[in-house]
Amino acid sequence: MKEGGNMAGYRLCRVKTAENPFFLENISTNIYSIEELCYFFTNNVPLLDATVMNTRLTSWVATELGQPRLALKMEHAMTRRNSIMEFVTTVFREIGYFSQNELIRYTDNMSAFLNLPSPLKMKLKGDSLCRAGKYTASARVYRQIIDEADNVEFQSAFLSSVWHNRGVAEMKLMLFDEALSSLRKSMELRPTREHVMSYVEALGMTRPRGKYREDISKLRSYLSELPDEKDFDDDVIREAEEVLSVARKGIEVEIPEDIYAFVQDLAEEYHASTGT
Repeated sequence: MKEGGNMAGYRLCRVKTAENPFFLENISTNIYSIEELCYFFTNNVPLLDATVMNTRLTSWVATELGQPRLALKMEHAMTRRNSIMEFVTTVFREIGYFSQNELIRYTDNMSAFLNLPSPLKMKLKGDSLCRAGKYTASARVYRQIIDEADNVEFQSAFLSSVWHNRGVAEMKLMLFDEALSSLRKSMELRPTREHVMSYVEALGMTRPRGKYREDISKLRSYLSELPDEKDFDDDVIREAEEVLSVARKGIEVEIPEDIYAFVQDLAEEYHASTGT
């Protein structure tokens, strides 16, 4: 099976592969088989949009993969009320990609995602783009959430996560001043151990030694004035500096390994913050 872009992993292809690939625009990746398409559907639900669900894809399925019957089913699904769900499950069922239990779990997870309020869906879209290395696009999504937050009373835990991940995307883009500002904002909204460590690591990767020590001194003073109810102690800065000296691996976007396990917590947090 041919692979392109940053599509990770594979399943053994049991069907024809294409001579000419289909280009997945939102993750800049070429795919050559229906199973690679299923892999994308499985791992990128927040990115399923008009760049994927269109006649360009169905034409490719019909001509390049030699599956005109499946292509017609996909086009029919696009006209249905639950078009996203029907579109992807049509493909899964056609090639037996999932067992029945796996398919039920997938559709339950997708339903949970589709029923989320728009800001939460946007955040998961930004997280998926960031995970795929599309940092400019993900930063744009995070900015939109923050810009629209003036009209919605978000709980600080939600917005702090958005600011954190925006800072990560900006670090990847080498927009260091913007990244430090975003990470500082995430820490001020919700001063957790993870947010403090991310901020310290970002300082260590971007500041000259003298400026770094000055900023760390200010940070220690800030942290000392916080209430005692926090999930870290005075050693948090030392821990972050050890990470820098040993690995310097860089901060990472704040998302769980299985984003769908996070959906229910996000929904509860959102409703608690908005009173809806």
